[in-house]
Amino acid sequence: MAQGSLSKELTCNTDWTEVLDSTDTFLIDCDGVLWTGDQDAVPGAQDFVAHLKDQGKRTFFVSNNSTKSRRGYLKKFEKLGFPASLEEIVPASFVAAYYLRHELNITGRVMLLGLPGFEEEIALQGIEVFGTGPDPVQGTLNDFLNLQLDPPSVDAVVVGLDYHISYMKLLRAASYLANPKCHYVVTNEEPVLPNKGGIVIPGTGALVNAVTYCSSRTPTVVGKPHKPVYDAICSLAQLDPVRTCIIGDTLSSDIAFGKKQGWKTLLVYSGITTREKFSNYTGENVPDYTSESISTLVRNKKTKFN
Repeated sequence: MAQGSLSKELTCNTDWTEVLDSTDTFLIDCDGVLWTGDQDAVPGAQDFVAHLKDQGKRTFFVSNNSTKSRRGYLKKFEKLGFPASLEEIVPASFVAAYYLRHELNITGRVMLLGLPGFEEEIALQGIEVFGTGPDPVQGTLNDFLNLQLDPPSVDAVVVGLDYHISYMKLLRAASYLANPKCHYVVTNEEPVLPNKGGIVIPGTGALVNAVTYCSSRTPTVVGKPHKPVYDAICSLAQLDPVRTCIIGDTLSSDIAFGKKQGWKTLLVYSGITTREKFSNYTGENVPDYTSESISTLVRNKKTKFN
């Protein structure tokens, strides 16, 4: 049976006021909630963030996207007109780097399937990291069989979104992971990225499946809805579960994460999960509230971005 009827639809009225008044901290997803892609903010999203800050609410921007460092994301927030500080930004790149250093106590070498922003975040933890950029196929199968790994071993293989994924990267990652002492850490298992057009944008999960299959290893997932991202957030602030709300567009990560922690959960239809998809949803990650977008909640208020 579809579960959508169990959630309360919010608009800019007393229902939203009740949520606002009963919440001190809002955890807000980015892709599909604040913006879609690198250039376009969801209309009115800046108003919503400003609205929360005007009400004295604490905000954290928690994303499973690992393509940028915290400093890189801060530049994007500033470019798109969002009021935010570095301490409020919690991307998967930061979560993974925090996990490597503070949970696994890694100080040696790490192979990264990811982008330069992710590399920057890991390096900030004092960890030597390599693997970003192109790694094109060179030679034939016989050459692969005689390949010498350089370095010969690593402490961990880390997988995020990598636009330069290649056969050689899979070969090296799986070969390192043949060593059972090598940790296998991934940011998330989401199959696609939010996109309103007709093009399907493969997500980190597509890369993770490839590495997992050829290595026969099970990864530790650090992003939402898993514990490492919660630990990273708690390193920045203490949260009262009763007075915390998470806002996201994905049932399997954002809403599942909130329900695990006992937070209020708000699903918006501006990203991965559309109204139509949710109307047919039969799973267990049912949000407490839904809204067309976060801008719907402040649409009738006078704001500086209108």
